[in-house]
Amino acid sequence: MPKACYIIIQCQMFILLLGSFACGGSTKKRQEQHDSIKGKYSVIDTGFMSRKGTSPLDFFLNTYADSLNRLYSGRLPEFLKDVQFDYNFSGISANSNVGLPLRKVIFDRVTNCQSLLMIISDTSAVYKNHPVKQNYIKIDSAQYSNFELAKMRLRKLNCP
Repeated sequence: MPKACYIIIQCQMFILLLGSFACGGSTKKRQEQHDSIKGKYSVIDTGFMSRKGTSPLDFFLNTYADSLNRLYSGRLPEFLKDVQFDYNFSGISANSNVGLPLRKVIFDRVTNCQSLLMIISDTSAVYKNHPVKQNYIKIDSAQYSNFELAKMRLRKLNCP
């Protein structure tokens, strides 16, 4: 493998890890710790510690799945609006011509029927858009929109 490709892959993995920390910050467990100096309570985000021992890829995927699993009302996560999500993170695949079906894997980890229903009932057309093939990369679930992936997952979970 050329050195330039190796450097690009390393940069993408670094960005991937940084993105996973930034994405999951609002959904992680919180722990209060008394700050005796200021006499206030501060909140320390310890959610990342519970994922110790998981691979960076699993950490990344679980962060996005958790954002849906912990959602019961409010706005849907922004990553769902990224129709090209699988292609934008295709660099994490070992094979440069075949990308990982990241959206499909994320939806397969979702167990919250309410968040899936929120996607299906949303009136915005953005969740019904299909990815466009990019850079000759083949992704198995590219024919499905996020709307369709949510419907398939709902059926599999037998949600009411």
